[in-house]
Amino acid sequence: MNMLTRLWPGEGFRCIARYTRDENVPVHKRMRNSWHETTDAALEAARRYDAAGLDVYFCPSLFSEKSRKQQAAVSTNSIPIDLDAGPGKPHATYKAALGALLAW
Repeated sequence: MNMLTRLWPGEGFRCIARYTRDENVPVHKRMRNSWHETTDAALEAARRYDAAGLDVYFCPSLFSEKSRKQQAAVSTNSIPIDLDAGPGKPHATYKAALGALLAW
């Protein structure tokens, strides 16, 4: 069982987002969502986007419609935490970021 199967166990739309850093693409078109009725279809899309060199993200919620608005969310089985660490980030290392999270 993969992580996405555990994350999305129910019915609803799954969102895979992809982002291109291509400066020839207008900023407002660099992030795009794709919507999938099954986890397998979402995983296949994520693999295609990754193979094309795009940054790939997933939304942890299932949705009743093709919208990432709060009112369309039907379930969320996790609480994602984004810890930024490294050069130019709030924390120098991932250990420092984790320490800040635990202190919080």
